[in-house]
Amino acid sequence: MSKTDINFISFSLLVLSLIVLVFNIELGEVQPWDEGLYAFRARAILESNQWWDQTSVSLGGLYSSTYPPLVPWMIALNLQIFGENLFAIRIFSVLCSTFAIFLFVFFFSKQFDYLITFLVGLNLLLSSHWLFYSRQGMTDIPLLFFILSNIFVTVKFLEEQNKTKQLVLGLLISLTFFLGLMTKIVLSFIPFLTLIFVYRYFPKKVFIETLIFYALGLLLAMPWYFFMSMKYGTTFISSLFPPHLFSIVEENRKSLGFFYYINQILISNPFLVLSFFSIFIRFKSKKFLNLFFSGNIVSDIFFFWFLSGFFIFSLAPTKLPHYTLYLLPPAFFLICELISLHYNNLKLKEKTFLIIAVLLNLFWFFTPSFRLSIKEMHFETPIISIALLLVAISIIGFIYFQERKRKIDFLSSQQLITTLFYIISTLLLVLSIINFASNPTGKVFGGERVSKFLMNHKVESFVYLFHKANDSDTLNPQIAWYSHGKYFGINKSKGTVFLALPINKIGLNELKQLQKYPNFVVVYYISSPKLPAKIIVDELIPERDILLLTPNYIIFGRKVRESKEINKKLI
Repeated sequence: MSKTDINFISFSLLVLSLIVLVFNIELGEVQPWDEGLYAFRARAILESNQWWDQTSVSLGGLYSSTYPPLVPWMIALNLQIFGENLFAIRIFSVLCSTFAIFLFVFFFSKQFDYLITFLVGLNLLLSSHWLFYSRQGMTDIPLLFFILSNIFVTVKFLEEQNKTKQLVLGLLISLTFFLGLMTKIVLSFIPFLTLIFVYRYFPKKVFIETLIFYALGLLLAMPWYFFMSMKYGTTFISSLFPPHLFSIVEENRKSLGFFYYINQILISNPFLVLSFFSIFIRFKSKKFLNLFFSGNIVSDIFFFWFLSGFFIFSLAPTKLPHYTLYLLPPAFFLICELISLHYNNLKLKEKTFLIIAVLLNLFWFFTPSFRLSIKEMHFETPIISIALLLVAISIIGFIYFQERKRKIDFLSSQQLITTLFYIISTLLLVLSIINFASNPTGKVFGGERVSKFLMNHKVESFVYLFHKANDSDTLNPQIAWYSHGKYFGINKSKGTVFLALPINKIGLNELKQLQKYPNFVVVYYISSPKLPAKIIVDELIPERDILLLTPNYIIFGRKVRESKEINKKLI
């Protein structure tokens, strides 16, 4: 494939990515948790001019200011340019996502079949986790852009013979590593994986040169880390070692345990089941010593990234859905490698199994109610979906037996898998556009209306009723943003009473404490499942009126009349 063709398909996907990700990002509300923390911190930068250290103006102080400041800096600049709106908060993440997809396709189109690379890159974009977090003002997508940039630049540096170009590429290694370090702490060291393979495959001199450029990137980031360490001591230093790798944080111990990230990967995109098949093929075809050192440095980096990341995340006590993002780029690389390099060498039965696995995961992907019923052990059967699945598998079975008789050649070639990529990619793209057109980005809504209600009624004293996962739940970044810090801000209202309910439980004994505040407004934040929320509302309605009902918040006031049973309308 010519360089012009590669540039064209890469640029085409860049434009498509930008259109999809920008579409309606201004709709909805600032989301708790991370987006609200970074948005509040960014606005505080502009108001206080504290660009280096925002601890005194951040929600929770060091709780949110220990995270490196690059994303708040970028959001602050965008707020300055575009004003205080969701577009300004989210556009940096959107652009990082767009260029990450562009780099993925541009780089791998030179190594694999360009059509397969384009389709795989498109599916990375359309993965549910990637789409959701690309449209949030968070750190994960920008960090992944810097990680991918760093790895690709490092590979180009190793290939380059011209000393001047090599120096430029080396400085880009330093820059991208520095930007990663200023975005997030521990995960920004993912590019260090490349050094293992540089040491293995290249002369010692090349390894030392590469290490020097990484060290330069680390040196560039050190002033901020050193300043924060000297000023805040062990409190800041302890944040460099993420507690969720060693202990349960915010009650995020998922019931699936070790298998949590397997499920998260599978429900992110129907084709991601192939990443596990790719690992199986690698284990099958290589001796143990060659498993991580196949002779192809790019393949080894992404294979090791996926496998090590998967086991570290899966074994960690705390499970976080957005950490699935860090497994997606290497997973899609494995798929690209599988289809482009290994598919034609697979046996017919292996190709058949591969296609059926995609169809099964497609069913799993599109039936969230079925997944939930299995989790809750009451097995609701989606008859139509299962019937369609059985028909599709029967067709594949028929094709398989016809090919065994050598009457057709459909499974053996890439024709069927490529056709599936076209059909499913188109379906996902259309569904994504429809979803963005009809639903605002995010999962928690109502904070803006709650803030306006409290401010319009000049409420100074109220009870904040919430389900407590940890001490930081006394913060509410969404309400803090929309009330401009009047509520849940740096100086919390002295009249606010925080009443914590058990996480995912009813807490009737705790509810009795509301009797001490008969004339206080009660703001109930619904973060737990629906059933406890409905029961809690049932308990409160006889004593209080509902003044405001939103998807995730209810405001109760003093009882002055008989209320309707609007708890049935709870979302």
